[in-house]
Amino acid sequence: MTTRGHMTAPPIATARLLTVSEVADTLSCGRTLVYELLGKGEIGHIKIGRLTRVHPAQVEHFLRRRMGLDCVEAPSRRPSRQQRISRGAPTLPFDR
Repeated sequence: MTTRGHMTAPPIATARLLTVSEVADTLSCGRTLVYELLGKGEIGHIKIGRLTRVHPAQVEHFLRRRMGLDCVEAPSRRPSRQQRISRGAPTLPFDR
């Protein structure tokens, strides 16, 4: 959207944000696993002071990725050995 040539952000959905416990209930797992997924960046979240909240769309996006319904993959933290070689990056001695 533009207003007088300036880009404006799309409106933010007013969906209720979920607590970590609610995400755990939705995924039928424990809060510890949810915190691990949040820490790895597998599920997007926001911090409000000490509180951690998750938008329901983030949970849906996570599930779609895990079920193979979404073609967007989360980037890996470390490129593979083949990717490092093809970019000309030095390899580590234990990678050989």
